[in-house]
Amino acid sequence: MDEATKSAEDIRFDIRELKNKHTIIPVNELCRICNKTLLTRQFYIFPCQHLFHADCLLNSLLKSSPIRRNKRIKMLYDQINELSQKLNSSGVEFLINDDNENENENVNSYSILNTAANTLTMKLKTGGIIKSEDEQEIAYNAKILEKLKDELQELITSECPLCGDTMISSIDLPFLDYSHESELITSWEI
Repeated sequence: MDEATKSAEDIRFDIRELKNKHTIIPVNELCRICNKTLLTRQFYIFPCQHLFHADCLLNSLLKSSPIRRNKRIKMLYDQINELSQKLNSSGVEFLINDDNENENENVNSYSILNTAANTLTMKLKTGGIIKSEDEQEIAYNAKILEKLKDELQELITSECPLCGDTMISSIDLPFLDYSHESELITSWEI
């Protein structure tokens, strides 16, 4: 019994220490998916030391994750987008800096939503007492937006796409998509 208690305490300690873990990232580090400079956009680093832009990671997960997880990610994304538009229409202005060069509109919106939710939360925290009903509704919606964003982030960062369970279970999938890369495949014929 003492061993189980000690083991549980060790695990709790390790989990607490993970929050304080840090790493040094070289300026010229590249995203493992797009091979562009990592520090130009929001990024994630996993304990295995794989690094990804947030938008590259999201796109990769949507291509390789199980259907149920994809549906949840898309549903959360849609809820975040809807709530963000509602907050924008209520007169809340976000300070958005989107230097993303990616062509995918959804990915740009994800980065914008992330920045917007953080900015709104900071404004509400530093804004003092909230007086009107509209301001209370904005604060409530901002809290919901933050919770949705946290859940989406948890889904996105639950495992590394290069060495996690999803990648390992995809071992039986072909490297090339025959429907999209048929020209390349036929060029290899002898």
